[in-house]
Amino acid sequence: MANMKRTKFYFCGKCGNIIASTNNVILNCCGQKLTELKAKELKNNKNGEKSVDKDGNLTRNDIKVEYIEDDIFVSVDHPMTKSHFIIFIAYVIGDKLMINKLYPEQNAFTRFKRCGHGTIYVLCNKHGLVSIKI
Repeated sequence: MANMKRTKFYFCGKCGNIIASTNNVILNCCGQKLTELKAKELKNNKNGEKSVDKDGNLTRNDIKVEYIEDDIFVSVDHPMTKSHFIIFIAYVIGDKLMINKLYPEQNAFTRFKRCGHGTIYVLCNKHGLVSIKI
């Protein structure tokens, strides 16, 4: 059984396919080789100050995680225009991967069944993949 915490994400910019793998793979889609998306881990500021990124990249303050009953509600303060949007939000724990694909002009939030400590991944079409530990 594969450890889902080793999940690697791939995305095809032409057709929008999202592919996840727990092993090293060589993937092609729409005639092009896909490369693994490397996640930038976002951490809380030690002083509790809000971090601001002048280039428009996602910061830890842009991703809000709330625990509501047996669910995890994840919202992202991010534009959702046709040219700049969140592609997906995923929740990964030891034996599960849950993913919600988002679309332009839709709200950037989702709900997952709470399954324990894990990692939230958010993919922006302009700034790439980020992750936070929860």
